Amino acid sequence: MAFPPSRVETVMSPVSMRIASRYAEAFSQVLDEHQQAEASLEELRATTGLLNSIEGFEQLLTWPGLSSTRRVEMVERIFGGRVSRQTAGLLSVMAANSRMELLRPATARFAELLDERKGKVRVEVTTAFTLSQSQIEKITETLRNVLGAEPVVQNKVDGEVIGGMVLKLGDKVYDASLAAELDRLRRDMRRESKGRPTSKANGQ
Repeated sequence: MAFPPSRVETVMSPVSMRIASRYAEAFSQVLDEHQQAEASLEELRATTGLLNSIEGFEQLLTWPGLSSTRRVEMVERIFGGRVSRQTAGLLSVMAANSRMELLRPATARFAELLDERKGKVRVEVTTAFTLSQSQIEKITETLRNVLGAEPVVQNKVDGEVIGGMVLKLGDKVYDASLAAELDRLRRDMRRESKGRPTSKANGQ
């Protein structure tokens, strides 16, 4: 079944990301207990999973021609009783404001906020080849010492990154001390990458 064009954005604009962040931050403020927050995160992830698995579901929820009242009724009928009162409230507010297309980035931001509560920092490490577990552990240990927080390292592979790695830590700018600490790791990685068989997979 074909649906009319929806408001689902493949690339979020800065304005949309800020709005999604505000939803996540407001939601985190009403969840005081750690256990409750973790349960709500799982509920949000399950909800986005439904958007991925049911064909046409997301298009329908984000269709501009659907009234806010009808959208709220649909959300409450589908998710009412299946998620907590707090999560149901967030979904209803987003539906009423025609912002269901922001559910994924809001969920991602909420997960980041929970990590921050636990003293964890998400770090994206981009390299030309997939890092080994030992390399990830070295990077994690270095970042832990420099940042004074528990890093959650995610490895992204980009064949255009030559002779080292690129680190992304939110929108923060790295100071000289971090660059110095990581310079040794870059040299180690260059040495370890020598002799690796060049393959298309390593460049993807």
